[in-house]
Amino acid sequence: MSEFNTSFGETIFNNKYRNAPGGCSTWADLVDTMVLRNCSGLMPPGEMTQLASYIRDMKFIPAGRYLYYAGREAAYFNNCFGFIAEDSREGWADLGWKHFRALMVGGGVGTYYGKIRPSGSIISRTGGTASGPLSLMFSMNEIGRNVQQGGSRRSALYASLPAGHADAERFLHAKDWSEEVKALKASDFNFPATLDMTNISLQYSSEEELCLPIFAKNIRQAVTSGEPGFQFDIGYPDEVVRNA
Repeated sequence: MSEFNTSFGETIFNNKYRNAPGGCSTWADLVDTMVLRNCSGLMPPGEMTQLASYIRDMKFIPAGRYLYYAGREAAYFNNCFGFIAEDSREGWADLGWKHFRALMVGGGVGTYYGKIRPSGSIISRTGGTASGPLSLMFSMNEIGRNVQQGGSRRSALYASLPAGHADAERFLHAKDWSEEVKALKASDFNFPATLDMTNISLQYSSEEELCLPIFAKNIRQAVTSGEPGFQFDIGYPDEVVRNA
């Protein structure tokens, strides 16, 4: 008799979670291995036995990461990471390092870019001009394109920029792909397009900002193309990665 209620569930288990080398050839094996690994020393043995029974009967099923890593040497349980991009050489390099590390373990990354100076700003120490937050977003997008956990899990990225930022208008239209690019993307999902690995939103931190012209433009753009979306931090101005 199958351990699964449907053939679809059994197929998902065999293709995604079955791990014979790690002692998880069956659903019951996986459950026992997972509970032992994650609950030993934290729950009394009797409660662990009861928990395993509930999971085997699918009355409760843990997140997929706990299922996937049962019996595997590595254990990466974090789904999401939130970062704030800092406006310095070191900050840009650090953000790239964080994206590599987070994405390599299958985590999604949400980043707030409000601290990055606008494009065209003078860089006093070198006399050059700043490229702005969008160029940094483009760089992180390409890391996301090329870093996939285990060579299969696609990256999940999110970028937000304050509505009052000088580059907000450019950000608003960053994903207005040409008809040619849309056609190429339609014929090949992996064809590279601007910020195609990244969900984007304009960030609003006060009710007054909802009266700005850019909010109406944001609504129109979201209705037309789906992005940018909206990140509302009203009442929580210091928690800009809270909704990432």
